[in-house]
Amino acid sequence: MMKKILVLLIAAVLIYGCEAESNPTEESQMVVYLVDYESNAFQAGTVLNFSKLNISYDQLEIDIEIDPIENNLDGAVSLLYDPTNDKIFEGSLNIDGNASINFPGMTPGADFYVIDNTVSLPPNTMEDIGGPYNESVGNIWNAIDQLGLTEIFVNNDPLIGRFLYKPNETNVENWKWIIMLLDQ
Repeated sequence: MMKKILVLLIAAVLIYGCEAESNPTEESQMVVYLVDYESNAFQAGTVLNFSKLNISYDQLEIDIEIDPIENNLDGAVSLLYDPTNDKIFEGSLNIDGNASINFPGMTPGADFYVIDNTVSLPPNTMEDIGGPYNESVGNIWNAIDQLGLTEIFVNNDPLIGRFLYKPNETNVENWKWIIMLLDQ
């Protein structure tokens, strides 16, 4: 009798376990570009994936976390995608002003596919994250307007933002624009 119960129990577990199907989860994507502040040259970029939400936003929901420089120890600035709390960017803060990107790993700009035409920035779409900034959006956009990845994202009506990463306030030569395009 005990063997029959054990066999039935094992069979039930196997049948129940086999019935469950794993459905792939949908994802939102964000391209993150790094553009030099002084030259407006495209330097690097990457694509991040987030869990897709059932809500659409009309602006980028980005939180900024700052771990300040203390006792001559480096600090950090992080950008988080608020709806999922996923990290978008982390860069060091230091007295020397040396830019060090801790997250995400980025592909060098020379490895990106360049298209023949330019992609126009949709009007009134570039949000200033941690701004406002006085610098023109046009010159920054021109650094990425011939990338195939930019064209793909713009065709999907993305939310677009920029953040000025300053490893310190005085060493302007190491400042970087972090450009984000979110395909919800």
